[in-house]
Amino acid sequence: MGFALQQDVLGLGQGGVVRLESVVAQPPDYALLFEEGAGGGVDNGSVLLVHPALLEAIPPERRLTLVGMLAICGGPATPTMIDALAAEVRAKVR
Repeated sequence: MGFALQQDVLGLGQGGVVRLESVVAQPPDYALLFEEGAGGGVDNGSVLLVHPALLEAIPPERRLTLVGMLAICGGPATPTMIDALAAEVRAKVR
């Protein structure tokens, strides 16, 4: 879709773990977030996605949000996930 990888911006050539502070200091143009329902996180990984600092650094119009169950390893949900992501991009990326 023409997006630049944030790992390159942050100097993580092969990916890796990024501290919340780094993402907040250098937020991506758009963030792909997965949600499991209305609001709060259920574990350490999902709590990060609703952290107030992250939500302030990346406003709603720059969040591409998908239902988490669509991202379970490549399988029957993959075409649905691609369609959902394409819809988010069409709605928010200009």
